[in-house]
Amino acid sequence: MKDPFFGPPFVDVDEWRDAPVRHRYVHGGFEGTVTRFSCYFPPSDRYEGRFLHMIEGGVGGNAITLPAQPAPGGIELAFALGAYTLESNQGHVGLDLSAEPSVMVWRASVDSARVARSLAAEMYGSLPHYGYVYGGSGGGLRSIACLEHVPDVYDGAVPYIAGGTNGGILPVTMSAVARAAGAPSGSMYHRFPSRAALCGELWLRTEERFHAGFTAALSTSRDPQVRCVAAARFTVQWCREHPAEAQVLLTGADALGAEDWPDDLARRRKRLRGALRRTLAGVPADRDRVNAAVIDIPYSVVRRHLTGRRAIPLSADAVVEDCVRALIPAS
Repeated sequence: MKDPFFGPPFVDVDEWRDAPVRHRYVHGGFEGTVTRFSCYFPPSDRYEGRFLHMIEGGVGGNAITLPAQPAPGGIELAFALGAYTLESNQGHVGLDLSAEPSVMVWRASVDSARVARSLAAEMYGSLPHYGYVYGGSGGGLRSIACLEHVPDVYDGAVPYIAGGTNGGILPVTMSAVARAAGAPSGSMYHRFPSRAALCGELWLRTEERFHAGFTAALSTSRDPQVRCVAAARFTVQWCREHPAEAQVLLTGADALGAEDWPDDLARRRKRLRGALRRTLAGVPADRDRVNAAVIDIPYSVVRRHLTGRRAIPLSADAVVEDCVRALIPAS
């Protein structure tokens, strides 16, 4: 059943590419929304009736990452398994998360997968026999949500390093936090009336600390290139210096039960996101390029190190700076 939130699908790129391996690349979206998707189809002689669908966690969601990914992920792994693969921006652009939360959690991903199935049927002569959705951290939770809500699209989910498993986010209880802090359980309930309030405070405290430095870096100069370089480098450096807090942001507010947060925390988060959007809008450069420069690129660089629980190398600073300078011209 089609989701009424999404308008008719469209395709704006449909071409054969040779890198990293020969494949048909299809990019498109849905009218009336910002949702965009990319599909990667192998030649017919490499296709065995399967598809793989990657879901990102945190504020992830990107329609252009799979060609550069090694296993787990990437189109080379999918093709080796006889599958086509796809990804989407999960219903949002950059940090603009104003859509209803379920759009990013599963609905944008599911409708993107439906379109990919139709394209595969046209290309190969029949619908895929099997489909699997997968993701790490918050993407693991979202892959489960996709399978639970729409079992007719996917045959299985493969969540890895999923927030909430084996002592992750979901098992957090007030008593467990009290034990870890060496405090009486009653004192926890005096400060936080519920688990949702505790998790909401954790997220907002972390997000506010990050945004304070991020917005300061983005306001360092009138030159848009200087501002974007400073903000992108700040993200990498902050994640390197605050790995535990970076893991909180990578996990994502949804995995911390954002839908159940008390109203005052929800309003606080809304104000914080509004202030960030205004700061980004104040950069005198193309919006999509600014979002890519200060959000998508640094996030992609730090994410693979954070999900692998590895220190972010110093070389990452120069990588993001070079990318930003290529995207944002100096004034």
